[in-house]
Amino acid sequence: VSLYEVAAAFYQLKKEGDDSLLRQVVKPVENVLTPFSSIYVKDSAVDAICHGAQLSVRGISKLETPIIPGQPVLLKTLKGELIALGKAAQGHGWMLKADSGIAVHLLRVVMPIGYYPKLWKSRK
Repeated sequence: VSLYEVAAAFYQLKKEGDDSLLRQVVKPVENVLTPFSSIYVKDSAVDAICHGAQLSVRGISKLETPIIPGQPVLLKTLKGELIALGKAAQGHGWMLKADSGIAVHLLRVVMPIGYYPKLWKSRK
C-alpha cells in the first residue's frame, strides 16, 4: 500500500464520510502478527499487564498451541485485541497444568494503561 492510497482513502473519509476505502488499506496490527501463537488473557489481568506485570498462569483464559519456551507470543484480550508481545517462559503443557508461576515475560506492551478497568489489587 502506498502513501498515496492511504491519503486518498483519508480524503474520501473526510469529504464523503465513507470509510470503506480506508478499511481496505489500513489493517489492524493483529493481522500482521498472525504467525505467532496467542495467549488469551482474562479481563482481570489486562490492566496489570498494561502496567508492566508479567503474565501469571492464573491470568490465562485460553491458549493457541503450540507454545514453545523462549519463543515470542502475543497476549490478547478475549475480544482479540493485542495487549502485549512477550517471550514464553514455559511451554503450553506446563501452562495448562500449573496452578501458579510466570508464563510469559513481557517484551513490549502495546495497549495503553486504563483501556481496561483496574481489577487487580496493589499491595500496601
